[in-house]
Amino acid sequence: MTNANKGALATVVSYDEKIRLMTLSVLREECGRELSKKAYYENTEFDWAEHNSQFNTDYSDLSLKELLKLCKTYYGLNTLDEVRSRKAAHRQQFNKRTSF
Repeated sequence: MTNANKGALATVVSYDEKIRLMTLSVLREECGRELSKKAYYENTEFDWAEHNSQFNTDYSDLSLKELLKLCKTYYGLNTLDEVRSRKAAHRQQFNKRTSF
């Protein structure tokens, strides 16, 4: 084992995995928002916790390439930069809702 493979960094998620998880998060949030709006207009309940759990079950094993393809197909996000920008927008909206 080299020095690079032990210690604190050995337990840190790799950069590639962080990007994949960010992309999964954007897809989950976009899908949830869409389904939440649909439920609102249909006067039905939408359970975010259930959605998040099911979404992760259904899509968490996909590769970054597959997730990016879904981003493009369903939400018009064509590049990783567009996914990053959407994640930043989600974060900003969350901060506005939760800050006092």
